[in-house]
Amino acid sequence: MATNKTSVSVAETGRGPKKVYTPSPEEQSRANTFRLTAALLWVLALGAEAACIFWALKQVPIVLWQVIALLVLDAVLAIGGSLLWKRSNKLDPPSRANGLTFWLQSQLGLIVAVLAFLPLIVVVLLSGNLSTKEKGIIAGVAGVLLVVTGLFGVDWNPVSAEQYNQEVAVVMAVNGENEVFWVKNGSVYHLCEESSDLQRDSADGNVYNGTVAAAHENGMQRLANRKECGYDPNNPPDVTDWLPGGGLFDQITAPQDTP
Repeated sequence: MATNKTSVSVAETGRGPKKVYTPSPEEQSRANTFRLTAALLWVLALGAEAACIFWALKQVPIVLWQVIALLVLDAVLAIGGSLLWKRSNKLDPPSRANGLTFWLQSQLGLIVAVLAFLPLIVVVLLSGNLSTKEKGIIAGVAGVLLVVTGLFGVDWNPVSAEQYNQEVAVVMAVNGENEVFWVKNGSVYHLCEESSDLQRDSADGNVYNGTVAAAHENGMQRLANRKECGYDPNNPPDVTDWLPGGGLFDQITAPQDTP
């Protein structure tokens, strides 16, 4: 997905300093949309599970393909919701201030995967209306789909508001605006388009640019750890003013002046 260039105003706003990273209005809006859509897909996934338990498994004789179809539908909906939820967290990351809350928000997709299949597996194994063969097939398929859905739901590299504080501070200290560059098949972002890494062929031949959050949303894990674009990891810039409590921190997400 191409990312539009984002300029960040550093004009004085008069607002008090924030404690954590705040996404831009556009990023916040997209994050909210992703979360609402994810919640809807998860509700539908749980609905598919309920239909399987209270309808398909009650049929006499049981129609096996109906049960499996509902299980697959359950998995597809749960996975879709998890992918959107993880994208929302890249745009509007949770804070590590509360470890439990951070884990719950970061790994909610995994929790939903368990809720979407474990109750059904228990019902199947305890059912007195199913044969041993039917129990084995249904529980086996549900177990595999639980694992697959759980793997899609796990966020293996969750980001935090505190991490974005630090990363954006470095970008602002070097560039003066929250803008970075990356290629589609990359894993790190860069501070300038002239980076030698960006001159190599990318998956689609394009160089993308946007905010730190946009870079993370598109799969970039961190800033490139190399000397380039006015940045030296062995002699990092002073980012004190751009961190929470610093004199310039509140200006990072300040709205641009309107003419």
